[in-house]
Amino acid sequence: MLAVQPLVSFAGAVAIAAALADVFLTLFHPTVTGPIGSAIQRTAWRLAHSLGRGRPAALALAAPAAVLLTIATWATLLLVGWALVYWPYLPDGFHVQAGVELGSTFVTAVYVSGVTLSTLGFGEITPASGWLRLLIPLESLLGFALLTASLSWLISIYPALHRRRQFARRLAAGLFVDATPGGPFTRLSPAGAA
Repeated sequence: MLAVQPLVSFAGAVAIAAALADVFLTLFHPTVTGPIGSAIQRTAWRLAHSLGRGRPAALALAAPAAVLLTIATWATLLLVGWALVYWPYLPDGFHVQAGVELGSTFVTAVYVSGVTLSTLGFGEITPASGWLRLLIPLESLLGFALLTASLSWLISIYPALHRRRQFARRLAAGLFVDATPGGPFTRLSPAGAA
């Protein structure tokens, strides 16, 4: 494993960088969307369109599903990325509380990463070397930042969805057009107008 250590850690760093770049581009850049989030959103729309023919509710679920899947993908990339960074240094790079079995398996690395990313920090496994002591708090801060940014994104999307829903209902009710009886706008349901 010694010869592979730098490659495994490098792969983890690439996963972390990809997740962070996508989060930044999707949430904080005014005109660009991250490639990961864009791919997930396009795929969700295509699936909803092909699977939901004749069912407007399927299309209505595409956007919320895409947002949640994008956030889950970011979290998974960060979790696996940090696990790949820690994995080559298990168990020697960490102190383990008495009575806790620690192996050098990838599952253990995912556990350490998950506990750190979620900011739970149980304390039975702590870093021994100095550079790992710097990375663990950095991962915790990134986990907290991801949670905060994701919640802010969801909160900022809700008013737009609410306005769209209200507009669709008014459009279906004929409040914005001179709705002649039997015209195209009077036959739309609120879900169809949306």
